[in-house]
Amino acid sequence: MNILFIAPKYPSVYNNFRAPFFREQAIAIGKRHNVTYVSAELHLESFSAINSLSYTKKDIDGIQLHELAIKKGLPLINSYLHVNQSTKYIERYIDLKTIDVIHCQTSFIAGSIAYNLYKKYNIPYVITEHSFYTKDSNAIVTKKFNPQFNSPIHKYITKRNLKNAAAVITVGQFLKEDIQSFTNREIDVVPNVVNTERFSTKRSASDNIRIGVVGNLTPPKGIDLLIEAVALAKNRDITLDIAGDGLEMDNLKKLAADRGIRNRCIFRGHIPPDNITEFYKNIDVFVLPSKHETFGVVLVEAIASGIPVITTLCGEPENIVNSAIGIIANRADINDLAEKIDIITEKLNEYNPDDLRQYAIDNYGINSFNKKINAIYNRVTK
Repeated sequence: MNILFIAPKYPSVYNNFRAPFFREQAIAIGKRHNVTYVSAELHLESFSAINSLSYTKKDIDGIQLHELAIKKGLPLINSYLHVNQSTKYIERYIDLKTIDVIHCQTSFIAGSIAYNLYKKYNIPYVITEHSFYTKDSNAIVTKKFNPQFNSPIHKYITKRNLKNAAAVITVGQFLKEDIQSFTNREIDVVPNVVNTERFSTKRSASDNIRIGVVGNLTPPKGIDLLIEAVALAKNRDITLDIAGDGLEMDNLKKLAADRGIRNRCIFRGHIPPDNITEFYKNIDVFVLPSKHETFGVVLVEAIASGIPVITTLCGEPENIVNSAIGIIANRADINDLAEKIDIITEKLNEYNPDDLRQYAIDNYGINSFNKKINAIYNRVTK
């Protein structure tokens, strides 16, 4: 099939790989279909009253990429101009007669572009949603969803886009329930794809136990909780390896110093996803201490590297991890997280790296992902 893939950006080394799962999904789909990718990115740092657009075209990663750079416009009509200019570009430069399915990432802007094309050309569109509409972490993890919209117009357009989509996909069960709290349509769950071929179970030698974490250094990621837990853990033979950057970097370094474990914490800064495989080769346990997550790609990457994991009860990750893969700790509970760290470090030899890797391949690898996506594409084109 010929797939028109619409997303807010095309993650690359030039934009720090923000939301790399957009790119990974497109590359995976491109192994079985012809993919034309339109990155309709709004550049908030630049301004034009008429929302001017520039673009580049190139072939990359086995797909045809159209990168649109759209300047921020007047607030009241910003989204309209964003959608309108992106739609006009697609109509001008892409042969829509050849497109079988439009697959858009996110239900508002990308979904609105797809809706416009569907109404005019009758091409079925599929939405994959990645973000909660409920903003409160406590509401998410307790499943007391309370979706919030920027305005009544935002809510109306989002619901319209979801209603008219040939299929709606979420990357996890928690996210599915969040969206179903304001729309009663059928929703498929297809987890984010992880290119498991990039990862291996090879470990580098070490004299101590190395705990790793990957994420933006922001409060929702809970890195502070992990530092506190490592300081409380009975096992003192632990090094905490932190990959990520963000506004909390200095505060986290100070916290580690205040808790007396600064010499056991490594702050590596941002590591691009294409280079992250080396990071996993140097850790023994992976911890995801987040307060809420729609999925948790880094968790699957660690499992694909044969590494046992600890996750908190923060949303979708608890549906990924089972007792053969690792341990689940209470959310935002430092004492429980410290206890789980002691438990997993005492029984590291009980986890078979090859079994962990196979679990990741079977459930989140490219073949597993494409099997589910193909079933949806076939259903909406009948």
